[in-house]
Amino acid sequence: MLADVECTRVCVYMSVVLLVASGIYEFIHVPYIDSIGTLVLAYFAFKEGKACFYKINERKRYSFKY
Repeated sequence: MLADVECTRVCVYMSVVLLVASGIYEFIHVPYIDSIGTLVLAYFAFKEGKACFYKINERKRYSFKY
């Protein structure tokens, strides 16, 4: 359940970043804002992936083998 909450939160952050970057480009025409938005999206994706691998490794470390 908590994983779903975290995933939803990250998806909302990523959607907001995309919306803001697209809005800035459309209304103000700031060059390269889409590239900056892409870097922010990559940061969120990397952060989420790193947390996922950390949780998997923690589960393996504390699971019992029969």
